[in-house]
Amino acid sequence: METGEHASPQVNLIVNYLPQTLADSELAEIFSTVGPLRNCKIVRDRKTNLSFGFGFVEYGNPQHASQAINRLNGLALKNKRIKVAYSRPSGEKSGNLYVKGFPKQWGEDNLISLFQQFGSIVQCRILREKSGSSKATAFVLYDKYSSAQQAIESLNNLQLDASCESLCVKLAQDINEKREKNEMLNNYNRPTPSPLMRQLKANYRYNPFPAKTQPAPVPQPPPPCLFVYNIGPYYNETALIQLFSNYGNVLNSNVIREAGTGKSKGYGFVTMSDYQQAVQAIQALNGYTIYDKPLQVSFKTDKY
Repeated sequence: METGEHASPQVNLIVNYLPQTLADSELAEIFSTVGPLRNCKIVRDRKTNLSFGFGFVEYGNPQHASQAINRLNGLALKNKRIKVAYSRPSGEKSGNLYVKGFPKQWGEDNLISLFQQFGSIVQCRILREKSGSSKATAFVLYDKYSSAQQAIESLNNLQLDASCESLCVKLAQDINEKREKNEMLNNYNRPTPSPLMRQLKANYRYNPFPAKTQPAPVPQPPPPCLFVYNIGPYYNETALIQLFSNYGNVLNSNVIREAGTGKSKGYGFVTMSDYQQAVQAIQALNGYTIYDKPLQVSFKTDKY
């Protein structure tokens, strides 16, 4: 019996970095050279019908899907090089890894060479200082959660170079879970007083402050909102959610449009549920290319 995250063979593929002018029929023609297709579709804006730069391909035979990845991943197509990987089923855990402790002189190619033995890599990004020097920290995104788990088991605590620390490889989501666990431990066994007990304590507790000067409760900070610039005229709210949900839970997205025409002004806002997830999104997507332009992603300020 087959075990793991997929109970059935994979036949669905996601294809990234498609040229804007590519037609659905052209995409189908390319992938049908491997085997018969059940479905082939480029994701487009409903109003303008312009491509978002990615699409989905479904085969009837899982062997054809595997062959398509091996043969077509990295194919030079017009002005781009396409990325072909298995499509992640809805609800599946993310294969996004947090990696720290590799040599500072390493580039993305070095990391890809190390991690690609465990599965297909969708994205690899090294975090850098403003000067351009490496922080020896990166995010590596696999198309499958199981590939990320294999990489953790094989590479975590591996000593790559005597001059640097041991490699730290963990799921990016574990960073948030660890913080949430610490908060739970801090509150563990801290009983919530009943209304009656609260009233009794209030009646007999010495209060050095006059009633009007009692310290006000500290308000909870709002969910972090990100400013996203250079999304182009055709990127909509759905596309923003799909892009940012790789790094955490997206509460809302909003593309700013011209009042008269409804045309996008090329920027928008994304609200995430967790501050640390928002930081990860900034680190991973600031500088990410969409429509041949680098995204600018930062926390929203009073200016915007």
